[in-house]
Amino acid sequence: MSRLDQLILDAQKLRRKKLVLGTSAAAIILLIAVVAYVITAYVDRIEVVVTPTEVAQTAQLEILDGRGYVWNDNVFGTRETLKLRVTAAGFRPQEVEVTDSTWRRGKIDIVLQPLPAKLVATTTPLMLDVHWYLNDKFVARGQQFSSEVNPGQYTIGARHPNFEPAQQEVLLERAQNYEFEFQLAPVKGRLGISSQPEGARVELNSAPVGETPLELTVDAGTYEVSISHQGHTTRTDLVRISSDEREVNRHYELAIMNVTVSFALSPADGILTLDNTSVPAGETASVSLPVESHHAVQYSKPGFRSQIVEFTVRQNADNRIRIDLEPVYGLVEVISEPVAEVSVGDKVVGQTPQQLELQTLEHTITVSRSGYISESRIITPDESSNQLMYVTLESEQDFRLRTSPQGYTNSIGMEFKLFKQPDSVTLGSRTSEEGRRANEFIREVRLTRPFYAGVHEVTVGQFLQFRTTGQPASVNRLPITGINWAEAASFCNWLSKKEGFRPVYEFSGNEVTASDSAADGYRMLTEAEWEWLARKAGKFTQSIFPWGDSTTVPPNTGNLADESAKGKLQFYIPQYNDRQPGASDIGLFQPNSVGIHDLAGNVSEWTHDVYNLVPPVDNEVEIDPFDSSVSKWHTVKGSSWRSARLGELRAAFRQGSSGSSDVIGFRVARYLY
Repeated sequence: MSRLDQLILDAQKLRRKKLVLGTSAAAIILLIAVVAYVITAYVDRIEVVVTPTEVAQTAQLEILDGRGYVWNDNVFGTRETLKLRVTAAGFRPQEVEVTDSTWRRGKIDIVLQPLPAKLVATTTPLMLDVHWYLNDKFVARGQQFSSEVNPGQYTIGARHPNFEPAQQEVLLERAQNYEFEFQLAPVKGRLGISSQPEGARVELNSAPVGETPLELTVDAGTYEVSISHQGHTTRTDLVRISSDEREVNRHYELAIMNVTVSFALSPADGILTLDNTSVPAGETASVSLPVESHHAVQYSKPGFRSQIVEFTVRQNADNRIRIDLEPVYGLVEVISEPVAEVSVGDKVVGQTPQQLELQTLEHTITVSRSGYISESRIITPDESSNQLMYVTLESEQDFRLRTSPQGYTNSIGMEFKLFKQPDSVTLGSRTSEEGRRANEFIREVRLTRPFYAGVHEVTVGQFLQFRTTGQPASVNRLPITGINWAEAASFCNWLSKKEGFRPVYEFSGNEVTASDSAADGYRMLTEAEWEWLARKAGKFTQSIFPWGDSTTVPPNTGNLADESAKGKLQFYIPQYNDRQPGASDIGLFQPNSVGIHDLAGNVSEWTHDVYNLVPPVDNEVEIDPFDSSVSKWHTVKGSSWRSARLGELRAAFRQGSSGSSDVIGFRVARYLY
């Protein structure tokens, strides 16, 4: 390469280098301009003014949280929230938050609080209950005073009732610790003691100090004073000498000495009065009385003759008094109808008529007889006159009849009505009665035992409470069907036990082996009760049908085979419409004259009686017939929703069954007693 070519090449390199340097310089200048613009546009300054002025130059400023920087007394940043901390020797550190409003204001004032002085003050001697004062204001109580207070001039005071007050002026600087000790001087006081009679022995805190009258100089404090004199009671007292009360005078009247008088009393726990003032007494009592004093004591107790004793209290004598009261009696004559057993309290004393000699106290006299309601009276005999107790006992049956409700609803929602005076009814039918069947024997019956009868047939919901123990009760109001007679009897026993009545039926496995006519538990209606309810109850004369003697079924009589059964059942009742194609809920139809529902229609009903075809004895009147025989066949009474023929609608209609059916349910009853 020639020299000329080399020069040209070097010139080109130099030109390129100058071009690069020029470009770089321009970029740097541009960057500086951009940064200056950004700083001018987005960075703000806040002036921080710290007071008091004495720490303004020495306070330290730092950023605890956020982006920014501190320069002298200024904070620079981009208007985001900052947390600042300002500290200075002798002052409490303070933290502040810089928000957008602070940036806009451009200034923040921070006032530092001086650190308190620490003050500890004690006394000599060391006392637990010193009262401490600061500038004459009570601030604490205890053996020392310790507190933090603001710097300044203070007067510290210590006071105790046994010492002279002490105080001191102090100047407290901030953040400094100060300790003070007060030397307390004891208070001296004067104690004057006198008594009546004079010459009594005086002790202070159990130490003898002389005889009355007496004057003593003592240190402040609390003293127990004891004053004693022969033949008189000792007096004790507490007196206090303090800075507020330096002179105390006491005068004591000494009472003449008492002695104890004791009483032995029989019987115990009477009323003892001494000079008309009551004295607590049991078997014994005692009182403290002055020597040579005279008194009257009275002791009395109901049933005894009171006694009064007068006595004089003697010194060095046996002051014990015994009082024994004499019991007082009166006569009580007890007569009853009928004759009955007589008890006084828990003791049987015989039968009426009975004359009793009893102490003149309250006695509970009870007259009782099996099958009757006992009667008790509280009688206090009188010594001066005889008393007569005349009692007419009411039989349990009459009592229950009188007090039992006319109707009630039991624990599973079944409604019952009471029939107190059932009367006579002729069961069965005469041969001339249309629709009569051969099993409808004529039976003359008289019902005398009051009984409760179910207003409705037993429902599915009620029966399921027996079948599904622990399950929620069903609200199904259809009559239960499809159960046999033994299942109905088992339901009756379950309900009797549930409600505390005596069960009627006895079981061996699933079979009924006996029935109790004396029980008051739930059972099925007897055939006689069912027929009486259906054809005689509430009527002047008994009827053929539950609704009367007319062969036309009145509207709303019951759920029978109506017009809707036409073409579905073999028979139906023309021009009768009950709007129920099958079994219906209980109580939808009008009850009979005594308030019993569904004796006509809905479902036929199991009765308690065994089904038999043995004719009754001629002209025999059966009283409260209750069939106690055992059989798998039982009598079914009443028509159902499938019934239409007049023979089945009659109240005398009866049939026997040994199994379950979808048209047989049951109704429950129970004897009142």
